[in-house]
Amino acid sequence: SKFRDSFKNRAAAPGFYIRGFVFFGRFDTKIRFDIIGVMNKIYKKWVPYIKRDLRAAGTLYKSSIHSKSNSWHDWTLVIWHCHQVVEKSLKMIIVAKDFELLKIHDLPRLLELANLTGIPLKWKETLHQLNQYYMPTRYPDLPLQKSYPKATAKIAKTFLQFSKKIFIWAQEQSFLKKS
Repeated sequence: SKFRDSFKNRAAAPGFYIRGFVFFGRFDTKIRFDIIGVMNKIYKKWVPYIKRDLRAAGTLYKSSIHSKSNSWHDWTLVIWHCHQVVEKSLKMIIVAKDFELLKIHDLPRLLELANLTGIPLKWKETLHQLNQYYMPTRYPDLPLQKSYPKATAKIAKTFLQFSKKIFIWAQEQSFLKKS
């Protein structure tokens, strides 16, 4: 079939691998190579956590839109979960590339540690804006260490859409070769 012929041509290229095998030379010469299996295990550990935060952000956004109170606190929670989605997505890339994972929450720094190129400037700017909303202390009786930008429905929606894009993009990046 057309698909099989296309597969044979790609598989004949030196070093081509798919589903846990590396093919060198002829199509039928296989050497077991577990990089894909390892990448899948690393990747699968992060995805459920990211999906939960994305779901929480979406649910909070929808309930806040329909709420009569419409307080800044509702939008701050949405944005906080969006920050978690982006943070964990970047950490997933770092781990998938086998780089050292630092226990930090600074999004621009995590992007730097992921050693990625070709990031759109608009994404970097949005990352910096989202980073301003991170709250290291979330206890109501402790004083805030800094002032936070105003959280609104429009801003929350922007960050929710951005975090979805980053999550999809991060999944693609997690399977690329180490740089």
